[in-house]
Amino acid sequence: MTTISCGAYSLQLAPTDLNGNPLPQGTTLVSANISGGTTIGQIIPNAVPDTYFVIPHTIPVTPGPTCLVGGATTATDTFDIIVASPLGSPVVYHYSINYPIP
Repeated sequence: MTTISCGAYSLQLAPTDLNGNPLPQGTTLVSANISGGTTIGQIIPNAVPDTYFVIPHTIPVTPGPTCLVGGATTATDTFDIIVASPLGSPVVYHYSINYPIP
């Protein structure tokens, strides 16, 4: 993802199984392996509730402190979101964020 802003960006994830169904109750989402100065806020909700519907999870992503709106170059930071169901193996999704710097 690329941003020209230095404010928090709300990444929305709605994880499903292979058939498009909601993941099991208790499946968790956590951030890991954050590089650079980017910060990841609290994932809301951080676990799948008991539901028959796929619900979005909001992940606040804030570019590093060197971010400068209108900067001449860009920096790239990376982070992982790990989705772990109660009985399955965790799945890691890798993301990168590009943002302007001086």
